[in-house]
This record gives sequence, structure tokens and C-alpha cells, in this order.
Amino acid sequence: MMQGSKHATISEPRGAPVRRRPPKKIFDRKSTFFSVSVLLLFGILLFVELRGTRTPPPSDGGKGGLSLDYRALAGKLKAVGLHEEAARAYERYLEVGRDLTPESAARIAYTLGKLYLDAGKFEAALDAFYRAELYDPDTELSGEIDAKIVHCLERLGRGVAAQYALDARTRVGGKGDETKESEAVVARIGADTITRRQIEEAFAALPPYLRERFKGKEGKRAFAEKFVAEELLFRKARKLEYDKDPE
Repeated sequence: MMQGSKHATISEPRGAPVRRRPPKKIFDRKSTFFSVSVLLLFGILLFVELRGTRTPPPSDGGKGGLSLDYRALAGKLKAVGLHEEAARAYERYLEVGRDLTPESAARIAYTLGKLYLDAGKFEAALDAFYRAELYDPDTELSGEIDAKIVHCLERLGRGVAAQYALDARTRVGGKGDETKESEAVVARIGADTITRRQIEEAFAALPPYLRERFKGKEGKRAFAEKFVAEELLFRKARKLEYDKDPE
């Protein structure tokens, strides 16, 4: 120590190694474990959040799916004149409607038929009107459905079928007689038969000038005989063709 100094300074002996503090670790074992745990927890929370907010696929009202009221949709499309689109919505409603009664199904099918009529789709309209009959045979719309069926048949060029339908439907208890009369067997060719309906439809398909040749009762009888003879020849020729030796 030096005299007169308030503080004494102790000096390290010369030649002694200088002690340095070791550098502080940025990531020790505890902090690394904590960081990994936080990241893992964040990943789990993110996965759960994304899974919970995923948009479910549209459905017809099944569990966990979106429900679409096809009847309401059809009504809106019909109101703006989109008849074909409205018809498709009604078709879908008939497919998935879970609480449809026979009466309501018949009404929907009848409305569907009218939409197809407005769109000029007479075959689809006829199908819908027949479905309306089958859904509810005792429907109060029976008279209107009958008229629409006859109209569709006429527009499809099936005048004979339309006449049969009209005759049967205006006759008391007629719907069951329609098939009996039109399917009356006129001739038999082996196991095959030719019905009155087939002959009448063939006659109706003739050009006007040919129909003139077979006017009246006798003319129609002659046409029936001609039709049966030609049908016999055709079926015989077809059978011979089938029976030919391939070689």
C-alpha cells in the first residue's frame, strides 16, 4: 500500500491468468423446451380454428349440411319467367321432399307439367301429368290433368292416343277402360299380336292423300288388312334374317 492514499489498489500478481466470465447462453434447455411447447400449442389451436371455420358442402338438409328449400326456389324462378329452371327445382323438390303427402306431390307434379307446357316440352309435361295421376288417383285436379294429358298427346302428334284418352276419360269409370279398348287384339302372328291401337296409329301417321284412299268403314278395314299383311311379311323377313347362317 502507498502512504497518503485513501483507497488502496490491490494489483494482480504479474503473470497470473486473467479470469473471464463465460458468455451467457441465449437458449438454455428450459427456454428451448418452453419455446417448442408454445409453438406446438399455437399449431394445434390454428388447426382447430381452420377446421371449425371450413365451409360445409351444400346438401339437401342432411346433418351438418346446408338446407335448401327447392319449393321456394322454384316459386321464385317461376315468378320471373324462368320456367325450365323452375321445373328443375320442382323436380329436385319431388326427389328430396321428406314430408310430401300424395296430395301435395300430385299438386307439385301438376305445376311441374304446366311449366313444361309453357316451355314447349310436351313429352316432359305428359310425364309430369301422368305422375300427378299416380301420386294421387283421387286428386281434385283430376279433370284439369285429363285435359292437359289430351292436349299433350295432340301436340305430340298422337291424335289417335289422344282420342282414346279423351273417350276413356269422359266415360264414367273410364280410366281403366282406356287400355282395354286400345289394346284389343286385331290379329295374331305366331306369338306376337297386333292391336287396334297399332293400326289406328299407323293410319294416323299416313300422309293426308293416302288417308283419303282409306276413308270410311270399308277403307279402314282394307287398311287394317294391308297393315297386317305387311307386318306379317316384315316379321317373316326379319326372322329369316336372324336365322341366316353367318357364313
